Amino acid sequence: MIISTVLVVSFLTFPTGPLMAIDAAELVEESKDPVIREFDFSYSKDGKSVVYYRSVGRATPDLFVKHGKLAPVNISRSDDYWEIEPDMSPDGTEIVYSAGQSMADIGLRIMNADGSNDRELYDKEGNEGGAAWSPDGKRVLFWSINLAEKTSDILVLRKGGHTPLNLTEDLPGHASGGEWTADGTEIIYGYKATEDGPDEFYIMAADGSHKRQVTFGGERKFGAIVSPDGKWVVYCGPSANGSTDIFAQRLAGHAKGKSPVNLTNSADEHEFFISFTPDGSQLIFSHGNGKIGYHKGAMLTSVIQRAG
Repeated sequence: MIISTVLVVSFLTFPTGPLMAIDAAELVEESKDPVIREFDFSYSKDGKSVVYYRSVGRATPDLFVKHGKLAPVNISRSDDYWEIEPDMSPDGTEIVYSAGQSMADIGLRIMNADGSNDRELYDKEGNEGGAAWSPDGKRVLFWSINLAEKTSDILVLRKGGHTPLNLTEDLPGHASGGEWTADGTEIIYGYKATEDGPDEFYIMAADGSHKRQVTFGGERKFGAIVSPDGKWVVYCGPSANGSTDIFAQRLAGHAKGKSPVNLTNSADEHEFFISFTPDGSQLIFSHGNGKIGYHKGAMLTSVIQRAG
């Protein structure tokens, strides 16, 4: 074992969603083999292909695609660019992702699922990330950060379009981390009115109307998704033991005074980047820590349904 100063991967949460970044240099115990970190698994609608991003040691992340039982293929192979947060289109033909020379300047790009025809999708002043295809594959949802004003919004762009619609321009402060519901009619997102305000989740219609708050706990949390049956909010947040775990709460649970349920309760590992498989049978996530790396984890959706 070698004790060395290495750059440790951590998650920034400005404004309220996870943003992958090299955060700081820390002293950690590292084996002679570089630590492998794999994040943000996204499946094609038929479940046969998956894309994710991976970094080894101190290298910047690349995008990998795996088809069935075949070996993963690096479809980016860039030595000087960050390529993160991929999302595969429902038909499995295209991938949207975030990219930039540093985490201080990232924008959205799109490519074919084999890595060809890589091109810019949207890149304005500030940062854009967290792109997510709508279930029908016709729109892309993403967040946009105004670094100067320290604000952020949720935007949606029609496929082939050039001007996105700002869904949260009526909200002051920080809106981030948008994800579609399974039927594509609504969007769940994180919001806080001020930098020091509580992190809470809201749901709005796909056109930005009918915004309503669905969590009220005030504790730090991020990365919310809605269960396929539309009854649960599932998200990440810190636990009492210091790890980042996965929690679930019924959408109507706050009205009944029910507390969130910790689904992982990990002592030495963290869980991030949650999503459901296309058939809704499993919850997929990345779990691990800075010493052992991060890899794909899964649990049956029925575990959530039995939680309360």
